[in-house]
Amino acid sequence: MLNVLALGAHIELRSLKKELNELDISLDISYFSSVRIEIINNQTQIYVADKNICEYDFVWIKSPWNNRQFANAITVHLDARKIPHTEVEVERSKLVDNVHFAEKNVNLPNTFYCVTKHMLGNIEHIERVCNYPVIIKVTRGSLGEGIFLAKKRSELKHIIEYKLGKAKKYICQEFIPNDFDYRIIVSGQEKILSAEKRIRQEGEFRNNAYLGAEEIFLDANDLSEDLKSVSLGSARALQLNWAGIDIVKSKANNEYYVLEVNRRPGLTLESSEVRAAYTHILSLLADRGLYLES
Repeated sequence: MLNVLALGAHIELRSLKKELNELDISLDISYFSSVRIEIINNQTQIYVADKNICEYDFVWIKSPWNNRQFANAITVHLDARKIPHTEVEVERSKLVDNVHFAEKNVNLPNTFYCVTKHMLGNIEHIERVCNYPVIIKVTRGSLGEGIFLAKKRSELKHIIEYKLGKAKKYICQEFIPNDFDYRIIVSGQEKILSAEKRIRQEGEFRNNAYLGAEEIFLDANDLSEDLKSVSLGSARALQLNWAGIDIVKSKANNEYYVLEVNRRPGLTLESSEVRAAYTHILSLLADRGLYLES
């Protein structure tokens, strides 16, 4: 029996199930609202109505524009498992990046995703994957906006019911205990050009310069080899030639975790970040034979 999933397909396809079954083909029809993504210890599992998507031999994905990032995340996972599927339009987000990280074994916090309207119904899954405290953040956002922290179930339910934009997508992640984070600027997937610590203000859980975090710039050569490895591995996982990597070191186990990668990182004036952009521009010109590096 060949097992086929039609994800996001029209309900009318159910009329084909009997005919296909006679050809020894089992057809399941489901919607994105029944899908959840779990990343635990850098291992991704995707469930469709509680059935692991890897149990299918082929996945036909029909993604409307509002679910394209969801569809992209699914195809990244299917590609890694060598499960054939239809192609979808490419669309990037924090959700897609996190699945890429997991498949490339880049260390990231445990992560959960489902459509926003079903988050409340999946609260036990969120707790199982992420524990408390749990971070809820919009899959497309910047400057520390659209990010919430829940320390217990009542707070999580309140955020889901009253704080989240119904038309937006959110991921839930375990909160990694930390005193600061690192912003690492990577060029060409192989060079670290700038590094800084960002120390958040008292009473704040986000280490974001836009929200008043103190910036302390570091000599990139002095970074630990583990931190360098995680930074470069993140850029390579997403095949980015210019990126700002946000990384924390856990106070619980001293491991580094990637929080997110910024494709257009903000640059602090009169800092090594601006100098990093200068060096990167010259390397771009040199790669194209327009500038001779000395």
